[in-house]
Amino acid sequence: MTIQGWRVHAVFVPPATNEGSAFAQHVALIWMVGQHSYAVGFHKVEGVHQTLLLDEELAQNIQLVQP
Repeated sequence: MTIQGWRVHAVFVPPATNEGSAFAQHVALIWMVGQHSYAVGFHKVEGVHQTLLLDEELAQNIQLVQP
């Protein structure tokens, strides 16, 4: 999908293969801007579709800033 001109990929991060990861059991959106990788995600509580809608809303309202 495209959000704010970024090519964004949605992934489910299964806990079985990502133990200890901050994104385990999350639906995460990942993308790159230049040489930087970004990810946002919510814990999958009410199903993948509902969680993806939350992720999309968050990503649509992110504003990247210069250091």
